[in-house]
Amino acid sequence: MAGDVLYRLPDRLRESLREPFGPVMSGPEYAMRLASRPPRLLVTVGDVVTSSATEAGATPHLSIVDYKTLRGPVSGDVKDRLDAMDVERKAVPNEAATVSRALWNAVAEAYKSPRRTMLVVEGEEDLATLPAIALAPPEAVVVYGMPGKGPVWVEVSTRVKERVLKVLAQMAP
Repeated sequence: MAGDVLYRLPDRLRESLREPFGPVMSGPEYAMRLASRPPRLLVTVGDVVTSSATEAGATPHLSIVDYKTLRGPVSGDVKDRLDAMDVERKAVPNEAATVSRALWNAVAEAYKSPRRTMLVVEGEEDLATLPAIALAPPEAVVVYGMPGKGPVWVEVSTRVKERVLKVLAQMAP
């Protein structure tokens, strides 16, 4: 799969990616925001964030999961909610600390599709937030989980996209 790597995270960039791309929320705050002001186009990256969205009554247009949380398998409730989602599922290979060409292309295709899509990453979805933001249409909200902190709510804007593109420009295959 190494030949399919579009971007690889160098060690020198790891610290900068710990800075969230938007505000970090608590779980209840996230659920209330989804219930009171659902975004026109919701994208979730991460199993718990995706499961929490469905629990709050929202179905993302695009969800990216790997059936893991904190490097271990997801719990029964999270797995059950993910499995119950009425979405088109696509398996996508992606190594840890990389963005594969397959993941990038699958995100791009999902944005064009009228059908709700779940990308089930074989490997890790740790950097899937980058293509989710870089390729997102302007009306999208991308929510991703930040381990130990909570969901990060990103209203896609030119400024946020520019930040993501600067990070990607520093990543070589």
